[in-house]
Amino acid sequence: MREIVKHLITQVARKTLYTDEDGTLLESCFCEKELLQVVESLPVFSYLDDPTNPSYSFLPQLRDVLVERALQDPKSTDSAGYSSFKRIPIFQEELEEKLVEKISKARERLDNGGFPIPNRIKKCRTYPNTDFGENKVSPGEDIEKVYEAINDGKLGDVLMKCLAFWRGTAGPFTPRPSGLSSPAQFNPEYWGWFEKLRSPSSASNGRVNWDQL
Repeated sequence: MREIVKHLITQVARKTLYTDEDGTLLESCFCEKELLQVVESLPVFSYLDDPTNPSYSFLPQLRDVLVERALQDPKSTDSAGYSSFKRIPIFQEELEEKLVEKISKARERLDNGGFPIPNRIKKCRTYPNTDFGENKVSPGEDIEKVYEAINDGKLGDVLMKCLAFWRGTAGPFTPRPSGLSSPAQFNPEYWGWFEKLRSPSSASNGRVNWDQL
């Protein structure tokens, strides 16, 4: 998988970083080796699940290499040197498109045994956990759905449905058919001891005599 990423970087770099629109050779054409060194220094599993994620260190490190090379160009102050900076977003956009297209297909081939080198993760003891599949929904997306539902006023309807079978007394909270429910919930005498426990008399100063219960 690392070799595929290196091949994509080489392909995109030669397409976007070598020459300007008018055919002028750019200083960024000499940073191909440094870009490949970034791929070699990073563990492939640290970005392979989402190589275009800006929070991963993969893309920022590639961008840093290009910026440093452009700043070292003695012509960086004139229009010819400024072209190196203009090629950086073009390189990044082209690379992201290639990564999204090629990496997903390469991962499918790797999982299906399409490469001569087997997937080394299969030797891991926790490999069966991967049978659960990919988590395509992040916790933040779930929280956002709840937040939007609260703003839309849907929370009240949900609470009313949850309290639909509650009769305003303590328990039972599990909905039951009225014909099969215990008569204790309809007879206040059964719940008298609970009312005394919940609301002690003022004479006892808030203390409960457990011997009388």
